[in-house]
Amino acid sequence: MSLTPAISVDGTQIAFTTYQKNNPDIMIFSLLTKTPLSFLNRKGLNTTPTWSPDGTKLAFTSSVTGDPEIYLGDVRGGSAKRLTYVRGVDIQPAWNPKTGAQIAFVSDRSGHPMIYMMDSEGANVTQLVQGGTQALDPAWSPNGRLLAFTWNQDGQYDIYLMDVATHEIVQLTKDSGRNEHPSWSPDNRHIVFQSNRSGGSQIWTMIADGSKPRRLTFQGENTEPVWSSR
Repeated sequence: MSLTPAISVDGTQIAFTTYQKNNPDIMIFSLLTKTPLSFLNRKGLNTTPTWSPDGTKLAFTSSVTGDPEIYLGDVRGGSAKRLTYVRGVDIQPAWNPKTGAQIAFVSDRSGHPMIYMMDSEGANVTQLVQGGTQALDPAWSPNGRLLAFTWNQDGQYDIYLMDVATHEIVQLTKDSGRNEHPSWSPDNRHIVFQSNRSGGSQIWTMIADGSKPRRLTFQGENTEPVWSSR
């Protein structure tokens, strides 16, 4: 089983979570040579990798200390620096692709999984989303101004959009099954996401204002889409 794919900035590598050795580990796969590349996995959970905008670093979650925390390392997992220190699960880092200065992430430090933001060195932590049961899957727009995310406020999982500067939130999906894992097109105009509105989980796209939803996949179960920046 493989989960949480992240495509490198130059489009030549994919980082993802693999259970190949019966443990959640990170694998880097070269799309040029069609072979896996080395990555330093530590004891415990290793998951949710994300690339820095310049392609030289990865942020990821590791439970090497016994508590899932977010780390920053090079593209092979070396020289890792711990960014979060609060007890609880810190996971799903998402790097601002425009500025490279902020990382959004999910933490249950408040009692429920919610979305927070910190600078790329781990300082200045602020909570972006409050209320509801869960806020997950943060995804920055390529222009670095908006954050798409999954929010469960009333038992329904829907995709929302936040203006990070003003904290204004707009709901994009409603009354259409369970909608999760948004990812942006490079031109800021479309969002691809996972939805079970047609039965099983399939991949859909929509305009970034929530209009014109269109189904992309039709066979099997398809989840966790990610749009290449190129």
